[in-house]
Amino acid sequence: TQTELRHIVLMGGGEWGMACEGIAEVITLALTEIRWRATRTQRPWAAGTVMDRLCVLLDTRALAAELKARHVVPRHHSG
Repeated sequence: TQTELRHIVLMGGGEWGMACEGIAEVITLALTEIRWRATRTQRPWAAGTVMDRLCVLLDTRALAAELKARHVVPRHHSG
């Protein structure tokens, strides 16, 4: 089955995008709700974990930098 991707979350100054089916909700987090990673040598784009949701908080700048370092070329949609 093919998933229909309807939204794009932009990062890296708009050079990169992450496609998703939908956006369930937009939340505001308090710093105390995040378990921050002490070291970020592996997966430097993972800034921490939102504990009550058990999800990763992405550092989009670090993710874009890693994609560039791995020479991943962004695909541009040509309308």
